[in-house]
Amino acid sequence: MIGGIIIKIKLTSVIRPFVIIAVIIICCLTSSSLPASEERVIDPLTPEDRKWLAAHPVIRLAPDPSFPPIEFFDENGNYSGIAADYFSLIEEKLGIKLQIVNYHSFNELLNAAKNREVDILGSLIKTPERQDYLLFGRSFLNPPVVIITRKNVEGELNLVQLAGRKVVVVSGYAWQGYIKENYPDIDLITVPDPATGLKIVSFGSAFAMVNDLATASYYTEQKDISNLHISGNIEYDSSLYFASRKDWPELNSILNKGLDLITPEEARAINNRWIGMQNDTGLFNQETWNYIKTGIVFILLALIFSLLWNRSLQNQINKNTAQLDEELAERIQSEEDIRQKKATLRATYQELQSSYEEVEALAGELEESHYKLLVTNAELSLTQDRLELALLGAKAGLWDWQLISGELFLNQHYAKHIGYRSNTFIFDINKMKKHIHLEDWPQFEKTYYSFIKDTIPFCEVEYRIKDSSGEWVWIYIFGKIIERSENGQNLRAAGIVQEINNRKQESEKRARYEAEALKMTTLSIMSAGVVHEISQPLNAIKILADGMFYWQESGQTIDIKEAATAFKNISIQAERINDIIIHMRNLSSTVEDGNHHPCNINSAITGTMKILGQQLNDHGISVNLNTDPNLSMAMAHEQRLEEVVINLITNAMRALDELKQSEKLILCSTYQQEQYVVLEVADNGSGISPEIGQQIWEPFFSTKKGGEGMGLGLFIVHSIITRWRGKVSYYNNEWGGATFRVELPCLKES
Repeated sequence: MIGGIIIKIKLTSVIRPFVIIAVIIICCLTSSSLPASEERVIDPLTPEDRKWLAAHPVIRLAPDPSFPPIEFFDENGNYSGIAADYFSLIEEKLGIKLQIVNYHSFNELLNAAKNREVDILGSLIKTPERQDYLLFGRSFLNPPVVIITRKNVEGELNLVQLAGRKVVVVSGYAWQGYIKENYPDIDLITVPDPATGLKIVSFGSAFAMVNDLATASYYTEQKDISNLHISGNIEYDSSLYFASRKDWPELNSILNKGLDLITPEEARAINNRWIGMQNDTGLFNQETWNYIKTGIVFILLALIFSLLWNRSLQNQINKNTAQLDEELAERIQSEEDIRQKKATLRATYQELQSSYEEVEALAGELEESHYKLLVTNAELSLTQDRLELALLGAKAGLWDWQLISGELFLNQHYAKHIGYRSNTFIFDINKMKKHIHLEDWPQFEKTYYSFIKDTIPFCEVEYRIKDSSGEWVWIYIFGKIIERSENGQNLRAAGIVQEINNRKQESEKRARYEAEALKMTTLSIMSAGVVHEISQPLNAIKILADGMFYWQESGQTIDIKEAATAFKNISIQAERINDIIIHMRNLSSTVEDGNHHPCNINSAITGTMKILGQQLNDHGISVNLNTDPNLSMAMAHEQRLEEVVINLITNAMRALDELKQSEKLILCSTYQQEQYVVLEVADNGSGISPEIGQQIWEPFFSTKKGGEGMGLGLFIVHSIITRWRGKVSYYNNEWGGATFRVELPCLKES
C-alpha cells in the first residue's frame, strides 16, 4: 500500500508539466471560437491634441512624386499609392484634413522640408541626416532593396562585386549616401526618378540599378521593360516612415495615434491592393475547424501518456548505462595519463642532450658573426659616403616619414637647399600650403590624402616650392609605404625628392611646339567642314544673282517685291558666310595654356555643328544631341574645347564612312557626375578592337587605308584634356560602335 502511494506520487510529478501543457493547448484552441467582446470606440486624441489642431488648421503633406506603388501622382494629378491610402484612413479616423503639396522631384521635397515649407513627408527612410530636421514615427512598410541588372547577367551579386561598374541610383534616396560612403569604388550615376534609371540599365548604358523592390516591380510592369531581373539584395534597412517637421512634436504624436487606429485587416487590404499579395481564404468553416482542434487535443494527450511511459523506462536504462560508461572512462583516462608522462620524460632527456651540443655550436657562430659585422660596418660607411655624393650631383634627397608621430627626415644637404633649418621636423599639411605654389596645391593635397588613406599604391607628385634664395623651383617626389602594423595600419613611408627645373623648362617648350602643330592639324580637319558650310550659301547667292541677270538680259519687267526678297536672301546668306569666317578666325587665334576661364561644353558642341553640320549631312550621318542645360562650368578655353569636340565627331564620322550600313548615327551627350562635367560622343560603327586599344592615343597612329588622316585627332584630344587635369577614355557599346568619354573638373563655386 505504501509502495503504491510512492509510485503514484512519482508518476504524478512527471506527468504534471505535460498536463499543464495540454490544458494550455486546449484553452488556446477553444478560445478562438469564443465571440469577441464589443469594444467601445474612444477618441484617441486628447483635448490638448484637438486644441493644437484647431490652432493649426492647415497641415501640408508633400508626397514623393515618383515613388509608385508607395506614393505618386496619377495621370489625373491625384495623390495615389499605399501611403495615400494610409493617410486617407488617418484623415477619416481622426476627423482631420491634410493639404497635398506637389513637388517635381524628391530633392525638391527634401529641401522644402529643411526650410519648413511643408509639414509632413509621406514615405521616408530614416537616416541620421534627416533626423536633424524631421521626427519619425513607427514604420508602416519595409520593402527590400535589390540590385537590378539585365537578364544576361548571371549569378547572385552584392555591392562588393559592383566595384568599378556604373550603378544607377535615384538622386536623394537614402541608399545613395550609404553606397557612396561604404563602397567608394562603385561608379554611381544619379537620376531624377526610378523609371529613368531602369531605362538606362535596360539600354545597357549602366550595369545595374539599386532600388526598392516594390517601386522597381511597378515601373517594369508599367513601362513594359522585359529584359531586367533581380540579381541580389543589399543589407540595408529600408523601413518607410511618416515624417513630420521637428519643431512640431505634437503633430508627430497625432500621426502615430492615427496610424495606431489602422487595423491589421485594413493594412493588409491596402498592401494587397497595390502590391498584389493574396489573402488566405481557408479550407474549412469554423465548426469543422473546432472539431479538428478537439481531435488534435485528444491525439496529443494520447501521445503524451505514451511518451511518459517510454521515458520512465528509458531513464532507468540510461542511468545504469551512464554509471558504467563513467567508470570505464576513468580507467581509460588513468592509463592514458601514465603513457603521456613516460613520453614526456623521454623527450625531456633527449632535448637536454641536444641543447648542450647546440650551445657549443652557437658559441662558434657568434665569434664568426662578430667579425662579419665589423666588415659590414666598414662597407656601409663607404656606401653612405658614395650615396651622399650621388645625391649632391643629382640635386636630389632622401626622405623618411614616421606616419604616427608625423616626424619627417630629410638628408642634411637637401634640407638646407630648399630652405629648412633642420633636417628633422614634424610634417603639417596645413603649414605646407603657404610654401607650395598656389596652382600646384590642389594636386599636392589630393595626392597627399590619397597616399595616407592607402587608395594609391605609391606617392608621385610634381610641384613648385621656394628654395633658400626665395626662388620657385620644381620638385619631384616619389615614395611608398615601407612598414605596416599587424592589423594593416600604415606606420612608415620613404622615398626620394629631386629638383627638376631644367626638365620642366624643356617639357614646357616642347609642349608649346606640340600645341602649335596640333592646332594646325585641327585647322586642316576643320577646313573640310568649313568648305561644306560655305558652299551652300554661296550656291544660293549665285542662283539668286543669276536670276536677276536673267531678268535684265531677257528684257522682262523686274518685280520690285521679288527683287527685294532676292536681295534680302543674298544678305542673309552673306551674313551666314561672315559668321562662319569669324568663328573660324576665333578658333585659329593663338591661345596660351594659362588663359583659362569658365566654359560650357554645350557651347563647344553648338560651335562644332556650325562647322561640321553640312559635312555630316553630306555623309548621310544623323547627329542626336542630348545636352544638360543646367551643366556646370569647367575651367578651360572655348577654342581648345571646340577642338576636342571637332576631333571626336570627325573621328566618329570617319569610322562610320567605312561601313556599308544605311543608318549612321552619332550621339553627343553632356551631363554632370559628382565633381566632373562629362561629354560622351558615341557612334553605331564597328567599335575598337582590343589589339589597337592601347595605341589610339599615340600620335600618327591611324587605321585608315591609303594614307587618309594623319592619326593626330585622338592624340590632340588626349593632350588638351590631360593638360586641364581631366580624363579621356573609351569603351565599346553593347549595341555596336564605340563611345569616347571626356571628364573635366567642375568649376568650384566661391
